[in-house]
Amino acid sequence: MNARDFQTKNVEELKLLLEAEMLGGFKPTLAIIFSSFRDDISKLGIFLKHRGIAMFGASSWGEFTREGVELDSVSALFLDLSTDYFHLQLNTLEGGDEERVAASVARAATERFGNPVFMILISDLETRGEAILKTFEEVLGPDAQVAGAGAGRDSLNSPSFVFNTDTICHRGFLTLIIDGDKVQMTSRAACGWQGIGAPRQITKSKGQWVYEIDGVPALDALLKYIGREDLDLEDQVQSEREINTLPLQLQRPKGDPIMRPALLFDRETRAVMCPGTMEEGAFVRFSIEPDDSVIDVVLEDFRQAKEQAGDLDAVVYFSCWGRYNTLGPAMNREIREAGKLFGVPMVGFLSSGEVARATGGNLEFNALTSCCVLLKEVDG
Repeated sequence: MNARDFQTKNVEELKLLLEAEMLGGFKPTLAIIFSSFRDDISKLGIFLKHRGIAMFGASSWGEFTREGVELDSVSALFLDLSTDYFHLQLNTLEGGDEERVAASVARAATERFGNPVFMILISDLETRGEAILKTFEEVLGPDAQVAGAGAGRDSLNSPSFVFNTDTICHRGFLTLIIDGDKVQMTSRAACGWQGIGAPRQITKSKGQWVYEIDGVPALDALLKYIGREDLDLEDQVQSEREINTLPLQLQRPKGDPIMRPALLFDRETRAVMCPGTMEEGAFVRFSIEPDDSVIDVVLEDFRQAKEQAGDLDAVVYFSCWGRYNTLGPAMNREIREAGKLFGVPMVGFLSSGEVARATGGNLEFNALTSCCVLLKEVDG
């Protein structure tokens, strides 16, 4: 499987670069695209469709290849994979039907391929990613291979979306189903944030909203921990940005804890909303302020994943926008060193939640996490 990665400032530049490669004999069949630009994505879809290239993509907070993170750009990975080895499925959702739709996708995948593996892009925070993953495991078994991410946005007020060559979808998910007997897919999620203090219990919650921790309103507990009880909550955007950087760590019976930053808060109820279900009775720990060691932990985890996977053809890389928000330019070191480590074309974006197995753990909808998806076409 041959691959090419590109990072450009606009879709027109990307089209020119691709055409030059195709004139040189490159014949891609699949494009993985992450972009901040909605209007030009429709034009790109038409361009690729006319050339017989399928498109698997999402809106993003920021985009990257092996060269590092760019904002307001387009990152792309083109693969010349046989069209017999993959299938794209875009599903729109109504409220509450994630389980039904996910079950349909998973069952259809088993009819198409004997050993299907999946990459998934989820359109928005309202889509219940955990419900989709749980359904995949129920249909496919506990060892189901699924990796992916939640779409990003170019600003806090803009909508997120996923897209193929024909459709831009604001409420749903896009699945790349791959024949696992023809393409080896290995994924790994790593975070690096360190916990502090004794575990604390969620004493009141509903879905993604946490109302109380150890009997104390959740927002008050977080503000006290970060030493910002005087924070001006009227400035909601800035307040949410500040409390997002020191996430709760949801403890699991096995494997690494799952990062659950407070994405939103409610001033009246003093509740906070996290990117995933927060079960009442579960235990969480607070996090210490991160430094460069966070990046070192991720790179070491990915080095081990690379050793286990062996030679690669391409890499897809998802990293939470909250990591970039917290670590700033240091994120470029993570991306560039990961690119050198893998040594093959790589594409990625700053996402709103990452899908992969936590180190030593289960399939999860993660946050403040980096996820690598390693691809290798199997001989024969």
